[in-house]
Amino acid sequence: MIGLIQKILLDLIEEQAGSEAVKDVKRAAGVPLDRVFRIGEVYSDTEWQNLFSAACRVLGPDEDRVMELYADAFGRDALVRFSTWFEMSANSREFLERQITIHNVFASGVVDPNSRKAVVDKFRIETFDDKIVTHYRSPNKLCTLYKALARWMFAHYEDDAVINETKCMHRGDEECEIHVIWKNIRRSSETDRAATSRAESRRSEPA
Repeated sequence: MIGLIQKILLDLIEEQAGSEAVKDVKRAAGVPLDRVFRIGEVYSDTEWQNLFSAACRVLGPDEDRVMELYADAFGRDALVRFSTWFEMSANSREFLERQITIHNVFASGVVDPNSRKAVVDKFRIETFDDKIVTHYRSPNKLCTLYKALARWMFAHYEDDAVINETKCMHRGDEECEIHVIWKNIRRSSETDRAATSRAESRRSEPA
């Protein structure tokens, strides 16, 4: 689990319940009080699960509501941290199509090859005219968070979209299969996507 996820969770707890609550959550999860999560480092999945369980005891027992709170905190953080990605994305579909790229940017900085592969292998995406299908597989089973983040994107871009999860690890499936269907957006043309790809490549080139 990339450290950015834990960092934003702890920031959310401090925002909602104060700095003492952050210490309580760390103690309950068995995390050292002086631990500072670095956004580009990989941490234990079990540690994340313990942190989230402890956070729910502070923020409320309804995990779906906690995920919505987290998605809002993550979205607000992303607007600042990943402002370029928002500038490059005209709508929520374009952003969610780039989500895997953003996710894997962090993996590129992970030194251990096995840890890096574990991060990269969590997501796979298929694109269709009116939807994208995200395949997600992780012991953290955070499909609820993915859906909450997608809904935050819909609201941010004022898009009309629905989510249908046809497979879910919580129901015993080997992966989560999440269909995001837009009512007001269709897939960009091959020409548009090629132009966008070239623009992204130029942005990533060293000055």
